[in-house]
Amino acid sequence: MAARKFNPSQKAAILMLSLGEDLAAEIFRSMSESEVRSVGTALKQLGRVEQVDIDAVVNEFLTVLNTKTTGLSKDTAAFAQKAIQLAFKGNKGEALSQQLGRGPVKMRSLEIADPPTMARILQNEHPQTIAMILAHATSDKASAILLQLHESLRTEIMIRLSKLEPIDPDVVADIDQHLLKEIERMGSIHQRKLGGSRKVAEILNHLDKDGLRLLEKIEERNPDLSEDIRQKMFTFDDLILIDSRGIQELVKVIPRGTLTLALRAATETIQKLFYKNMSERSAKMLADDIEALGPQKQSDILKAQREVLNEVRKLEENGRLVIDRDQKRQVS
Repeated sequence: MAARKFNPSQKAAILMLSLGEDLAAEIFRSMSESEVRSVGTALKQLGRVEQVDIDAVVNEFLTVLNTKTTGLSKDTAAFAQKAIQLAFKGNKGEALSQQLGRGPVKMRSLEIADPPTMARILQNEHPQTIAMILAHATSDKASAILLQLHESLRTEIMIRLSKLEPIDPDVVADIDQHLLKEIERMGSIHQRKLGGSRKVAEILNHLDKDGLRLLEKIEERNPDLSEDIRQKMFTFDDLILIDSRGIQELVKVIPRGTLTLALRAATETIQKLFYKNMSERSAKMLADDIEALGPQKQSDILKAQREVLNEVRKLEENGRLVIDRDQKRQVS
C-alpha cells in the first residue's frame, strides 16, 4: 500500500500522535495559538493512521521511533482534545480544543440587525472589514446591506471580498462583539418595540377574512386604531403599490404554479400588473395557464396569495422591493 500524501500540519500531527498525549502536550505548549489550532484540527480530521503513513512521515523527518506504533488505531479527535487540554490548563485549553475543525464562525450581529442598521454601522468602516463581515452573511442579507452603502464603496468591497483569505476565528469574534455593542448603542436590540399596530397588521394579514372581521371588531372599540392598522395591512390587491422593479423581483422568486393559482381570482388590474412586467411570451403563457386552470377552491387560492404576500415581505425586508404606502393613504 502506498503512503498517503500529507500537508505540513498533518505530518506534525502524525508525529505527535505517535509520541503520546503527554509529549504532545509539551509540544503544544511551545506553539502559538494559531499553530495549536492548525495541528489540532489536522489531528482531529486525520481518522485512522496506517503504519505505512507513519513510516513515511517519520523517515521524512529523520526521526527514529522506538515505540510500538503498529496501526495506531487511536481516536485522533479525542487524542487532539485531551493533549491540548493537558497543554493549556483551565478554560483556555477547553476553548482551544472546542475550536478544532469547527465550521465558519457565525456572527450574531448579522442575525439580529436589519440591513439598514448594519449599513449605518459599517458606512465608516474600512472596505476590508466590511468585506470580511459580508463574507459571513447570507447572500440575500449581504446584497441588501451592500445596496444601503454608498455606491463608491461597493466596487472596492466586492474586489476585496473576492480576494479574502481565511480569517482567524478570534478576530471574527472580536469584530462581532464590536458590532453587537454598536447595535445595542443604537437601540436596535433592547429597545426594539415588540408590539404596535404594524405587528397587529402583520398578524391580521395572515388571517384573511377572519382578519378583516377582527379588524371590524377593533373598529367598534377604537376607530382611530382600526384605521392605523388598516393603513399598515397589505392585501393581495395592494400589490398595485409595488413598482415595476419590485414586481419583476417577485416574479423571479414565486413558483409558476403558485403565481398562476394566486392570480386565478385576482382583479384584472393585478393580473395586468404582472403581465406588463414579464416578457410578451411569458405573459401570454401565464394568461393561458390561468385560463386553463378553471374553478379552484377558495382556500387554495387564498393560500397561494398568502405565499405571494410572504415573498413580498421578505423582498421588502431585504431592500429588493419598495411598497408605496403613501399612495395607499392618499387613495383612502
